[in-house]
Amino acid sequence: MNPNRLYGLLQGHPYLFFTGTSGPCPGLSGIELRLSFNFKTHYALCMKRILCFGDSNSWGFMPGTEMERFPRDQRWPGVLAKALAGEVDFVEENLCGRTTSFDDPLFPDRNGARHLPMLLDSHVPLDGLVIMLGTNDLKHYFRLSPEDIALGVGFLVDL
Repeated sequence: MNPNRLYGLLQGHPYLFFTGTSGPCPGLSGIELRLSFNFKTHYALCMKRILCFGDSNSWGFMPGTEMERFPRDQRWPGVLAKALAGEVDFVEENLCGRTTSFDDPLFPDRNGARHLPMLLDSHVPLDGLVIMLGTNDLKHYFRLSPEDIALGVGFLVDL
């Protein structure tokens, strides 16, 4: 990107300061960019933050084990994070047995609708959300139709 265009885009940003001294970017015509660095600035300028909210498929549960998980670089959020390295910071909030919005009598505290609002608040700033839920809603004792499960996902999207 042309440094002068970058200067034009960033001018007026609350965390950036421009002075008339010689700067680190050739082509900025003697303008120095000074950055008051903090996490908000870093994410605003460098990376997008995406919250991955899922169940055991996102958590990386290894079938045939008690509760072992695949290494981060083998779980789908980790594979995606590696592919988009430097562009996106993926925050993983995945839990085995999590449902969209239904209470499971065998696994208490797995209702995704009860957790999502708190997680959205605790991970601010966020630029996006990936919801990978619905598999556990298929448990036979829930007796849910595909429409019911879609409504559960829709409820999460509306939060």
